[in-house]
Amino acid sequence: MTRPSVRSCLRACVLGGAVVVASAGVARADSDTELWSEFGVRGEVVEDLDIGLDLYVRATDDMSELQQVSPELYARWKIKKWLRLDGGYRLVHARSKDAFEDVHRFYAGPRFRLREGRFTGELRTRWQQEFRFDPGPTASRQTWRTKLEASVNTGDGFAPYGSWEIFTRVADSPDAPAIFAHKWRAVVGLEYGFDAQSFQFFYALEARFSKDRQSHIFGVSYHWSF
Repeated sequence: MTRPSVRSCLRACVLGGAVVVASAGVARADSDTELWSEFGVRGEVVEDLDIGLDLYVRATDDMSELQQVSPELYARWKIKKWLRLDGGYRLVHARSKDAFEDVHRFYAGPRFRLREGRFTGELRTRWQQEFRFDPGPTASRQTWRTKLEASVNTGDGFAPYGSWEIFTRVADSPDAPAIFAHKWRAVVGLEYGFDAQSFQFFYALEARFSKDRQSHIFGVSYHWSF
């Protein structure tokens, strides 16, 4: 079997990006371009149990305005080769109008993984609970996230990948349906890893079901493992 070249991986990512953009259909009236960056460290503290610390920095308004700075602490337990359990906490320090507010996000859920040769497929489901402690009553929001991802390991450190995620929200107001699809996110990217380091470069298209708005997201991440 011929091993995929770096050029073929990049071609696949570009083609995947074109497919993602085309999936948006007719251009929407309102759109934004965002820049996402992620930096983190993670490692195995005991057998089959990893912990990690990440920092997310995001800019919106055509990448001109800092929108979010969020640290996250998480744990991942490998139960079987095909099953992992995630849980974590993120402090979302995000802009709301002209000021920054803090949202406390807790999450947990399983990952189901299938690996066949160089191909890896994964289904991740996650229950997410958010709290905002305003001067008034505490506000909370619940979201169920379902993500399907596929990647191919070229054998020389490169791994192109793509994913599709649906955000289903539990109503936080009496005027909304009890459970409703909130938004979707499609991603294509390329990961490169060597020694204990890994880099990712990706493009994402995100849109809400209820609003004529979409976001074009360009991102980069770096992780170091111990």
